[in-house]
Amino acid sequence: MSRIHTQWSADIIIATHASSVSPAFLAALTANESGGDPAARAFEPEVYRSLRAVITGEAPSYGGIVAQDLFSAFAENFRPPTHAREEAPQATAEIRLPLHTLTAGQEDALKQMATSWGLTQIMGYQILGRKKTVQDLLNPLLHFQYAVSLLEELGRRFALDLSNDFTSLFQCWNSGHPGGKTFDPQYVPRGMQRMTLYEELESAPTSLSADRSNGDNESSSHPVLATPADAKQPDFRIGRDAADGLRSSPANYLKPGGSGERSA
Repeated sequence: MSRIHTQWSADIIIATHASSVSPAFLAALTANESGGDPAARAFEPEVYRSLRAVITGEAPSYGGIVAQDLFSAFAENFRPPTHAREEAPQATAEIRLPLHTLTAGQEDALKQMATSWGLTQIMGYQILGRKKTVQDLLNPLLHFQYAVSLLEELGRRFALDLSNDFTSLFQCWNSGHPGGKTFDPQYVPRGMQRMTLYEELESAPTSLSADRSNGDNESSSHPVLATPADAKQPDFRIGRDAADGLRSSPANYLKPGGSGERSA
């Protein structure tokens, strides 16, 4: 946690100053998810195949994401530079196109949507419908600010106290809902321990900060996708379990400006 405190405490303070999200929670979430690596990313093949199935008409939706969401994202969130733009077929929510009709740029956009990015490992599809790009997720301050926004949306959705319900918040980020089972049983205890360590670093003299964090084993591994055997389509997750190396596919994503309720 000492490294995260040294590198990211200023951005964390800025991102949380107008929110009830605890700086220590955001720091611990960062340690759990990426080990503090702002360039961390992991492509999730199963997510890509599921999004592609929506485009090709093999599936009506993926976690509330329908074809129109994806085609809108191609135009709004993943536009290539003007000189590199390719003519692409137009589509409505009722249209499904064979994959071979998509441009190379659209194929790349699907892969970006199916990748988790940055310090808290936000999935690319989380920028759908918002004025954001993948580059925003790789910008540390913008990433933290967006993570706070997503946490606030989860707080409203599940009526959580962002300044106190830390166990539920860790569970939400990792499993999709309060009380959800995390793939690594130590995900929440480790997060709580890291919060304590970060709070000690915040209050300790600089000369003692490194010594107080020696017992914390941060992980920067990049896990692969795994879907629980007991759920055909598990609840929405925006987090990763960096220690266990497993990730579930989402059944929902947080609609911009909404409560994250499941779409019809």
